[in-house]
Amino acid sequence: MNLVKPITLWLLVCSSLLSSCAYIAQSPHYKGPVPREPWIEEYYNTGESFTGYQVEWSKQRTDYFRRRICIETEYGDITLDYFDSETAPEGNRDLVLVFPLLGGKNYVSNYFAKYFARMGFDSAVVHRSNEFKKTENFDRLEEIFQRNVIRDRIALDFFEREFDKKNFGSFGVSRGGINVAMTAGIDKRLKYNVMVMAAPDIVEVFKHSSEGRIRRYETRVMEDKGITRDEFYDYLSKTIV
Repeated sequence: MNLVKPITLWLLVCSSLLSSCAYIAQSPHYKGPVPREPWIEEYYNTGESFTGYQVEWSKQRTDYFRRRICIETEYGDITLDYFDSETAPEGNRDLVLVFPLLGGKNYVSNYFAKYFARMGFDSAVVHRSNEFKKTENFDRLEEIFQRNVIRDRIALDFFEREFDKKNFGSFGVSRGGINVAMTAGIDKRLKYNVMVMAAPDIVEVFKHSSEGRIRRYETRVMEDKGITRDEFYDYLSKTIV
C-alpha cells in the first residue's frame, strides 16, 4: 500500500489547522437562511429610536480612544463603551458590537473590545440590563429579553447616524453569545457574527444548568409564586419567544 499520498494529505491538513487557515465549505444543499417573518420587525420595533446622547467621559489610550456614551431612549438609557481604533484607516465604517457575559462586570467584554480596537476595528460594548436577574421580574422575562434586542438595534441606529458606521459585526461569549444569536437573527445589519459558548434554548439552559445562581433563582421564584418546577418551566416555554 502506498502511504505517501495519505500522509502528505494529513500533513497538509494539520498544517492548515495549526496555522488557522483551514476552511470548511458549507453543505451544497444549504439554501440560505429562512426569511424573517413580517411580525418580527413589528415585535422588535425601535419606535423613535434615540432622542439624544451624552459623552460621560473619554480617555486616550495608545491604540484607541475610549468614550463612555449614554444614549437616551424611550426604553431607558443605554450605556456604551466605544473603543475608537487609532490604527483603523481614515473614514473607517466598520464596527464590532461586543455583548457581555452574564456577570455584572464587563472585564471579558472590554478585553475583546480593546483587542479589536488594537487590530484596527472600532468596537463598542453594549452594557446589559440586569433586570432579568431579579426574581420579582419573573413574569416580565420575555419583555426584558425583547427590550434588550430593541436596545441593541437602537445602538446600531446610533452608530449609523452619529458615526457613519455601515458594516457591523458582533461578538459574544456565553450570555453574550445568546445575545448575538437573538439580535443578529432579528437585525440584518449584523452580517458578521461570532458566538462563543452560546446556548440554543434559554428555557433548556435554565432547566439543565448546574450554575448555582440559576438554581437559586429557580427555587426563589417557586417559593415566591407558590408554583412547582413543572409549572415554572411550563410558563417559560409558553412565554419566551
